[in-house]
Amino acid sequence: MQPTSYKQIYKYIEQVCNECSIFIDTIEIDYYQGSSSTMIVTSPDQRTHRPLSVIIIQTWSQQLKQLQKVCYSKDIQNSTTARELIKEATLGSSVRFINNESIILMQRIDSKIREQLQFKIPILVEQISNCLKIMKQYCLSFYTIENVRRIIQKKQEEKLHDEDLETPYTYEKSRWLHIFQINQSLKILREMSQRIQHTEGVKLASLSKECQDLAYRCNCTTFPYIFVLSECYYQARQALNSLRTWLPCSTISKLIGHDWNRFYWQLPFYPRRGQEELFEDLKRIDRKYQRGNIFQDQAMEALNKWRRFHTRARVDDLIHGLRQIHRVDIVQSIEQSISKPKCLLDDDDDDDDDEIDLQKKEIEDLNQKLIRLFEKLRNNTTTITEES
Repeated sequence: MQPTSYKQIYKYIEQVCNECSIFIDTIEIDYYQGSSSTMIVTSPDQRTHRPLSVIIIQTWSQQLKQLQKVCYSKDIQNSTTARELIKEATLGSSVRFINNESIILMQRIDSKIREQLQFKIPILVEQISNCLKIMKQYCLSFYTIENVRRIIQKKQEEKLHDEDLETPYTYEKSRWLHIFQINQSLKILREMSQRIQHTEGVKLASLSKECQDLAYRCNCTTFPYIFVLSECYYQARQALNSLRTWLPCSTISKLIGHDWNRFYWQLPFYPRRGQEELFEDLKRIDRKYQRGNIFQDQAMEALNKWRRFHTRARVDDLIHGLRQIHRVDIVQSIEQSISKPKCLLDDDDDDDDDEIDLQKKEIEDLNQKLIRLFEKLRNNTTTITEES
């Protein structure tokens, strides 16, 4: 069933992100600690300071190094070389020098990689893709037509420079950058099952910096194959972070109050913005809103500007900034909305087909209005015709 309101769109994305996060955690634990032979009970200190991936792979490292040193000379980059390594260790002339636990470990790793790439990762791809389609289809769920009109009118009154104005184009450009990031992650997830079958396999340099750091930290740089699923978990979480970036901003703008400018100073920017630029941003926003719900409007304007200028915007950046100004209350609200289970759509709704069609038509009409308004802005039109 398709969402019939903007509120349901947000709820849909929230719920799918929550479910996907739990699913990633589950299959990650299954990969690292899926058998009793590799189950490790960590101390509280380890759980606090060392990720599960580091703890487990460091325990794998010695056995895998012994296995490769005795049986093989080149890097293990694909499923073929992994199985050849297992075969040589099991039947080769050096079998008596190899610990049987090393062979069992490599067999389990190879089995888990192929199993999850075939059955688990496609489920993640499908769920994230569905969210992405809705994000594209209902673009105005993140930018209302009333806000477009108000901003364009404000530009005409104040004659602001284009580079300083939050327009439908700049807002959509920011959103499409997130869509591009999600598509990149999805592409990696879709292609991984094919890459492990290729002769070239998965080279360490082709993995994310996070996975490369993990390999160096665990001293397993000659076994890039074992980081295939680690890369999948990372890319899936990156995609979810890009989707979630759009969810907390309305919560923050409602609760932040007069702390919005202190919060803006704590937000990261990439590419970097200097102190003078940030100061000018705050001055423009402060001048722009003088009546109405001032703090909420100023906060939303600041967050829109941050999403436009910061090409790597994530929910974690927002949470970190809020902690820096000691607004733990807002952090708790965001974390609660992200973690608590939500209903996607009420299956008991008695909306008939006619009402759903009307809602879809309304959304389509709003999309068309946005396109026409943007065209007028590009053509320097000074008057706005009211759309009926």
